[in-house]
Amino acid sequence: MSVPQSSGDLIDDLRDAHTRIKIAVLGAAARGRVSDPDAVLAAITPELAAVKALAAEAALRVVVETERRERTERARARMVRLDESRVRNAVANLVVTEVDKEFDPRGCFVYLLWGADPDRPLYVGKSTKILARLGQHMGDRQKRHRVQRVTVIRCRDGRQMNRTEEKLIAEYQPTLNILGIE
Repeated sequence: MSVPQSSGDLIDDLRDAHTRIKIAVLGAAARGRVSDPDAVLAAITPELAAVKALAAEAALRVVVETERRERTERARARMVRLDESRVRNAVANLVVTEVDKEFDPRGCFVYLLWGADPDRPLYVGKSTKILARLGQHMGDRQKRHRVQRVTVIRCRDGRQMNRTEEKLIAEYQPTLNILGIE
């Protein structure tokens, strides 16, 4: 079975076939055969076969596009469930001391993962998707057990986020930033 062409091409082909059927009927009428149904049918039979093939191709295209859209939606739903799971794991393993009731997780953030040493964070990072990023960190069992608290700093924009992260890494020299996070 051939790969369906674009919907626009199919519509153009159907219009062309419709025009050819009209021309065949008009030709039969010009030859005085309109009163002869068999002659008209014989004149338009090849065009009707083309229309039938185009309709089958259009139906196949609808099926292919529907399956692709459903696969995409299922993949998106899996990613959302994975992100939600990471966030749940992150939240379940952190002790929250204070959270602003108006906290909006959208924006630019720098975060510090703190371990047993209250003076030096384990890791300093940045993210524009803070909950998903913290969920990724907390999804790693080794890291999750080492992290005792998290500090999140909201930044005005990406430039401030980058500068803040650089300054904090330079100041604290976090172990996981220096040795590598993996």
